[in-house]
Amino acid sequence: MNNWQLLKNKLLTKKTFLFLIVSLGVLFIIFFINKNEILYGVNNYTNNHYLKYYIDSYLNGNASNLIIDNDVIMYMENDIMKLLSAPFIYLITECSSIFKIYTIIFPLFLFYVIGNNLFDEVHNGFLRLKILKLGQKRYTSSLIVTTLIYGGLLAVIPKLLYYLLLNVFYSPGFSHTHYLKFSLLNSVAESIYTHYDAIILCCMDLLISFLYGMIIAIIVILATFFMKKKVNTFLFLIIVFLSQIVLANIIGIPMIFNYFSIYDFIGNQTVFPSYLNIIFNPIILFIFLLIICIIIVKRRINDYI
Repeated sequence: MNNWQLLKNKLLTKKTFLFLIVSLGVLFIIFFINKNEILYGVNNYTNNHYLKYYIDSYLNGNASNLIIDNDVIMYMENDIMKLLSAPFIYLITECSSIFKIYTIIFPLFLFYVIGNNLFDEVHNGFLRLKILKLGQKRYTSSLIVTTLIYGGLLAVIPKLLYYLLLNVFYSPGFSHTHYLKFSLLNSVAESIYTHYDAIILCCMDLLISFLYGMIIAIIVILATFFMKKKVNTFLFLIIVFLSQIVLANIIGIPMIFNYFSIYDFIGNQTVFPSYLNIIFNPIILFIFLLIICIIIVKRRINDYI
């Protein structure tokens, strides 16, 4: 059985399907909770800021020119229609306090979904059978590759579906002339809108989320091969995250938690990084952990056979 077939079998399980549905559902729940505030912000901007902008830009500051034949006539720029757009809603979802709570809970569920079957495979004797069938080298590479891609897909698929569905119902573009300032947008988010292209930022967020899922998968693999009991694998996860918090404060790099949210990731930088620098830290961390993972798995597998 090749790696693609193994990955396909993992993705088609009921547990995976339930995880993806719940994750997608949480994103839409966050949207519906904040929908009224988002709509209020759009209406408020149109009725106040855009009206003043229109009078100054098109009517030379003369508001009386709005009235023609006893009717109010006002031209609406195309960009004003993009205020309530898919990229905006997608990014604003990650500004919500509920999403921040979800960010903390999400890795625990992701850890469980990835690690449950893997733990049974390693500690219940299936590992030896697969090594006899595939060979140690091939089994090791297959284990790491399929687990990492599986973790990355679990992290990115709900977000990707959420973004695609938003594009069905809302404008796929984003306004560079008009943007909202209201309670959902903190000062960091407002600054981000002036520094980055929203659509590119959405793509960066999806890419970082995929890397985030693979990083969690690496931690799952390490925990599985280090621990003899399932409950201890969760303790391993907690220790890793606590250690990373300490290192983050010492070295000054964003915590792993922040890789699930582009806003939290950028918000922890002292300056606004370039697109290349945004993706640089997650990639370096991923490569570093992957090298450790390969070394540890090869050594630990020898102990199991």
